[in-house]
Amino acid sequence: MDPSDGNRKWIERKMESALIIFPLEIKWKTNRIDNHRWYVLGGLYGALDLSSKAKVDDNRLFKLQQSDFGINIGVGIDIYFEYFKLSPQLRATYGRGNLRVYDNTSYSETLPYIGTQAISWIFTFE
Repeated sequence: MDPSDGNRKWIERKMESALIIFPLEIKWKTNRIDNHRWYVLGGLYGALDLSSKAKVDDNRLFKLQQSDFGINIGVGIDIYFEYFKLSPQLRATYGRGNLRVYDNTSYSETLPYIGTQAISWIFTFE
């Protein structure tokens, strides 16, 4: 906030990520009913951001940690066709780590906690 005129100053920063995710999941399936089978899944994941700038010494950057971990839960259905199987799935991801890099810049001081939360709609063809 600029104290002279009372207006806020907006600063935009683009952050790009290239993630490698390591999931460990357990899947519970129902018995096959005609051409479909329902399932739920749950598990843990670890993620590594290959484009992280956490160790770069530049006060103009908004930095995030290179690694993250958390839990996945989801529900889906396997639909069996003659030549392939389609599996749509709704998955929620909750990160448990704080991605904030404490580097005493104005960017890192404004947000006390930065975490991963996502809802994904995934389609798998086999």
